Amino acid sequence: MLTDRELTQLRADLVETLVSTCRIERPTAGVDGDGLTSESWGTAAASALCRIDPERRRTENTGVVAGREASRAYFVGTFAWDADIAEGDRVIFEGTTLELLELHDIHSDRAVTRARLAKIQGA
Repeated sequence: MLTDRELTQLRADLVETLVSTCRIERPTAGVDGDGLTSESWGTAAASALCRIDPERRRTENTGVVAGREASRAYFVGTFAWDADIAEGDRVIFEGTTLELLELHDIHSDRAVTRARLAKIQGA
């Protein structure tokens, strides 16, 4: 087990490997003038340090989306251990919107937060 000092140093070292920034958006539900529920996206973190890497299983056919054949490309997002990211969020990386599929924020000596992300292609 790491000491608090060692864990703090490990986290600081790992932040240096997060070479990009991304925007983390969170959905907010509201009610429009007709009483219907609507969803909009607000910024949870405007410039979160991140690293986005392709997942080994790169794509899979998802069938037809909006009348076109579509596939889904998978990525692993790595963020600072205390990043403001939660289930249901989405990540905007270099102008591309990535869906957050799974958030891996519970593990031993948490030094980073990881997420499984997906981009629908061809839709």
